[in-house]
This record gives sequence, C-alpha cells and structure tokens, in this order.
Amino acid sequence: MGDTRIPTSGKAFGNALAGRLPGASGGAQAANRAYQDFEATLLSTMLESALPKGKATFGKGLPGEMARSALARQLGAAVASHGSLGIARQVSGAGKK
Repeated sequence: MGDTRIPTSGKAFGNALAGRLPGASGGAQAANRAYQDFEATLLSTMLESALPKGKATFGKGLPGEMARSALARQLGAAVASHGSLGIARQVSGAGKK
C-alpha cells in the first residue's frame, strides 16, 4: 500500500490536494489534471483579491505578500480538488449534455 501521509508544503502539497475528475482513466486523467489545475489557478486569483491586504493580517512587505499569495494558492487548490464548483468539468466539456 502507498504512502498515505499528506505533505505540508510546496508542490507536493498542491499535488496531494489535486484530485481527478470522476470517471477518468489513462490519458484522460492527465487532461483532467490540467483542467483542475486551471480551476485552482482561477480560484486562487479570485481568492487572493478577496483576502485582506492590511499589514496586520499577513505582515508588511514582501513576506506578507508571499504569505497572502501562498494562502490563496492553497485555498484554490483545496476548493478545486473538492470539485463542487464544477469549473474543471465545464471547461473540459464533461458537463455537457
């Protein structure tokens, strides 16, 4: 059985959060991953603009901006991996009838 520990930082954390769209197999998983990464990036951008910019929240200067950006990326990846918004499904065409 594989390693079930969840990484807590960097690219490995984002990779652990990113799931796959239901019903995918083989090459379709790679495509679904790209759609989900797109959804995560879109959500991260929207969430970052919604997060407070005050220095009291994340600190001032570059470290504060980096913390704010990292939080937005992680939140975006988490929401995208859940799939409840369905942006990746819509972009991929899986939601078409």
